[in-house]
Amino acid sequence: MNIRNQTISNETIVLKSGKLTGLGPAVVLRHCRIECHITARELVLTDVEMHHCTFVAKKQLTGYKFLRARFYDCAFEGTYSGCDFGKRKEIYNGLGDIARCDFSRARLDACRFFNCEVDSLILATKSPAMIVRSPAQAAEKANVDQLARQLLVFVGVLAKQSIDCSALADDLALRAKHESCEVSDVEALARALNATVAGGNRSS
Repeated sequence: MNIRNQTISNETIVLKSGKLTGLGPAVVLRHCRIECHITARELVLTDVEMHHCTFVAKKQLTGYKFLRARFYDCAFEGTYSGCDFGKRKEIYNGLGDIARCDFSRARLDACRFFNCEVDSLILATKSPAMIVRSPAQAAEKANVDQLARQLLVFVGVLAKQSIDCSALADDLALRAKHESCEVSDVEALARALNATVAGGNRSS
């Protein structure tokens, strides 16, 4: 079931399996709380625009492309792994966008932001994360000679990112776990990429 062709204000919308799993097309939400209890496979957001809303992932959302949704002055909570935000004209007809949003109560695991003003976003998450701007360019310029060997594959992944990827945000502890290395090794990677490390009461 989807909500379609509506403008909704000041409500809590609960996305649940077998009940409501989609928003859009032609949906505008203002000052709403969206509680997502479903997986990325079930979630459908198409031509939905949110203003001053809070989107809460009650389950980890993995690999979801928020590229048909527009978020303005919104806040995010929960864990997002390998998710994409923003606008991609050639692939998703420019239906998506993101600006002035707050991820300080979220955890971001290798999430990408496309064609957006990174400075308008609060990416200092619940635990320390590195924010890599223009990851393909950053990877190309990085001096990787002193990096842990396990991280070189990840640097290669960054180098292959599209040029319209404005930034990638990646939780330090989760990256260390994925690559079977120490957090200090990921911090060295962040320095090599000239990335910002922020969150968990840290900023550098």
